[in-house]
Amino acid sequence: MADARLQLGQDPVFESFLGAAVGEDARGTNVTVRSMFARLGVDPWSEASELAALPEGPARKRLEALLERFIDVPTGKPDQSSIAMNLLSFLPRKVKIAVAGAAGFALFAAGSGAQLPDHSLGFVYLPAFAAISVMSVFTARLGAKVAHAIPQAKLKKAFAVLLFCVGVQLIISALG
Repeated sequence: MADARLQLGQDPVFESFLGAAVGEDARGTNVTVRSMFARLGVDPWSEASELAALPEGPARKRLEALLERFIDVPTGKPDQSSIAMNLLSFLPRKVKIAVAGAAGFALFAAGSGAQLPDHSLGFVYLPAFAAISVMSVFTARLGAKVAHAIPQAKLKKAFAVLLFCVGVQLIISALG
């Protein structure tokens, strides 16, 4: 069953951003980004979504402009820039750097002189890449359901145990 917040256009990935503190208003009330957007007449979730889709520079300028319009929390012009940068750190970002890093990793081997197996593109073994990609398509939904069914604390502990076992296996293979 789909999350009701998603059906209402309220994507939960923006909760940490929308719940972040902007400052205190004149009455001493803590004002969040969600509250600031609502007081400005801006839909919080659509604005958060649009800010997340923008590159960092334009997103910062747009958020600074909103902070400048928002007079309920007094901030100076220099403070608006630092507040905007701090708030933007709560937004989920597209991982463009990872794509460039993966491409570099795949192509780096061309000049490394490393002896690689057949069917490799740089350090990426294409049959394994294809198998992982295909299996991910079929198992991602199941993985998401299982992850949401398990309490977060147990999931974190299980992941920590997995990482520990992988680390021990790497150490054993390096020593032996």
